[in-house]
Parts: sequence; structure tokens; C-alpha cells
Amino acid sequence: MKNLKLLAAFFAFVGLALALGACDETTTNPDENPIIESVAPSSAPPGTAVVIEGSNFGDYDNALCRVFFDNQRADLVVEGNEVQWFDDEIKVVVPEKAKSGDVYIYVEVGTKRSEGFKFTVIKPQPATNLMATSRNATSVALKWDASASESDADFLGYSLMVAPVGGDVWEPVSLDKGTTEYVVENLTEGQEYDFFLTAKMEFDGKPVFSDQAVVRWSPASRFVENVNEEEIKLYESASDFGSGLALYDETGKAPKTLKVVSGDNWDLGLYTSDGTVSFGSASKILEKYSSYNGTPKTVEISDIYYDVDSLNDVYDSDALDASKHNYAERVVDLASLDVQKNVVFIVRTNPPEWNYAKVLVKKVNGKWLQGGSGNRYIVCEISYQKGKGEPYAY
Repeated sequence: MKNLKLLAAFFAFVGLALALGACDETTTNPDENPIIESVAPSSAPPGTAVVIEGSNFGDYDNALCRVFFDNQRADLVVEGNEVQWFDDEIKVVVPEKAKSGDVYIYVEVGTKRSEGFKFTVIKPQPATNLMATSRNATSVALKWDASASESDADFLGYSLMVAPVGGDVWEPVSLDKGTTEYVVENLTEGQEYDFFLTAKMEFDGKPVFSDQAVVRWSPASRFVENVNEEEIKLYESASDFGSGLALYDETGKAPKTLKVVSGDNWDLGLYTSDGTVSFGSASKILEKYSSYNGTPKTVEISDIYYDVDSLNDVYDSDALDASKHNYAERVVDLASLDVQKNVVFIVRTNPPEWNYAKVLVKKVNGKWLQGGSGNRYIVCEISYQKGKGEPYAY
């Protein structure tokens, strides 16, 4: 009798173990991979519930049972507190980040994986190459390459969201099909903003959105005049008007032209006595002036943009910090550049926090130096970020 009781207890334990076992141990054919036989619907936008039918899916175990759309894991549908995973049927939701177009669905049961089953994700292609530039202290211009889905009849346009970093998302702005540029206004200098751009199309009367294109940016002050409300000029070496430039003078709240005697306050400078039109970092320029014996600032230059019409033409998608830009104290002989238009220098000053700037040097009527001999000068325009350690974009 005792043996019969032990035998009954053993079979009860085995039955319980089978009922509670992992999904890859309780399939109809536990030694075979899961098999997908059909998916309905066979195409749908993200967020849509689809039914996968097949075999060898087993009982649900959260740690071992998964469904992927290519490499994007899908959430399982829950109905009445029950996960919709059964040995011959699974209900899942198309992942929001599933790529547009044809993908393959895979069912994983422990270490076993099904063959891929073709599925079409319905959503527009995203806009690409999203970039930004500061127009002034309160506005940022964005530009991008159009979505490849613009030719689709159901394409609606774009949605732009603005989010101050650490703040609430602004009301989305709807942009028409064919739009590839937009200026965001009412911003604050020194505040970073994330700009999210999505393409949108219509499906079954509802909007469907692409993956987001994102750029982070902060507006910067724009200067075309110096502290004297005149053009920003640096004069040739023979002039008494000053060959140095302070990108931003705290007292005058604008750029300022400086003489060699004030060389310690230079950010950039000009030297012409050797027949060149040398422009660049204060330390490199001031060493050419024998009358200077002070301690120059550390001012570094990275990228140079050639043949641009204005500062409005210089967009970026990456931060202007040293992570992707090679900064060093540099001097460039403008006269040696084979350009027809203006050039823009990416500059940083005031280490270690750094203030970042874009400095445009104008070429007028084919010449860098303007004015009469002895007092010739170059003309600059400046975009200057007054916020410390604010490298424009990420």
C-alpha cells in the first residue's frame, strides 16, 4: 500500500512538472523547432495586433518565449489577464521600431527558432540627414532630405516636435509634403532642444508615422556689427585700427576689434606683413608681432566650410565639441584658398568650459582685403554661443 501511494505521488509530480515546464519543453514535438504556418494580417502598421498560427510554440514562459520582427522584439497580446501564447497560435503587436517594408517574423522557444515568415510593415520611410543651424539667439533652422515615401499617394507630410531638454514637449507642428526646411522660433539661448521629425502617411483613415529623425541644438547669438555698431573688421598689420578680434566683449555685448597692446584679449587675429592674409588663433598670429610679449588666450579652430554664401548655409548634425571635431590652434592663409565665395571657421574659446562660435570671413569682389592700402581689412560675421560648454548639436 505504501508503494502504491509513493507511485501515485510520483506520477502526480511528473504531471505537475509537465504542466509548469518551460515552453521549449512542452511543445507538441519538443525536439522540433517552432513552425510558422500563417500570419494574419500579412501586412500592417506598427501597433497592430497580428495572429501567428503554426505548431511547436509550447506553453508560455516569459523567460523563454519571444517573437521578433527582424531584430525588434514584439509585445504579446494580453486578453483577460492571459498572454495570448498557445502551442498553435500567438497574438503579438507589430513593434513601433520595426523597419518599414518587408521584414521576417521569428518565433523563439528557448534556444529553438522558427524559419522567418515574410511580413510587410506599413509605415513611411523617415526623413534623412536632419541638420540644424542657429539663425539668432531665439531661432534655429532645420533642414532634411525628403522621405523616400513622398511619392506614395497616401503620404501626408511631416510632424515636428520640439522638446527642451529636461522640459515638456511642445505641441507638434504639421508640415506639408515637399517641405525640407523649417525655422523654429521662440527659443532660449543656452537651452538645449531636441527636434524630432517624423514622416506620416494614411492607412485605413488613420495616420501612420515613420521612425524619428532627431537632432539636438541650442540657438546662438548672431552678430554682423561690432561694439561700435559697425561692420566687424580686422585690419592689416600696418594699420593702427587693430588686427585682433574678441568674439564677444562682455562689456559691449558684441564682438570687438583690438590692437596688439590688448593681445591678451584676442580670440582671432590677422597678419599681412609677410605678404600673406594670415587669419587664425590668437596665439599663432600674435607670435608674428614682435611688439607683443603677453600671454595669449587658447583659441582653437576645427572645420572650415568653403564657398558659402552666409552663416545660414552652415548646418551640422553632430556636436561641435572635440568628440567629432579635430580642434587645434591654427592659422590659414586666406590668399592661398581656392574659393570664390566666403569661408566659415568653427572656433572654440575660453577653456576649459569653452564657448563655441562660427566665424564667416567675407570675400568681396574676389578679394579678402577691402579698403585702401595701409588700412585694408577683412569683414567677419559671427554666430557665438554665450552658453558655456554648449556645443550646438548632438
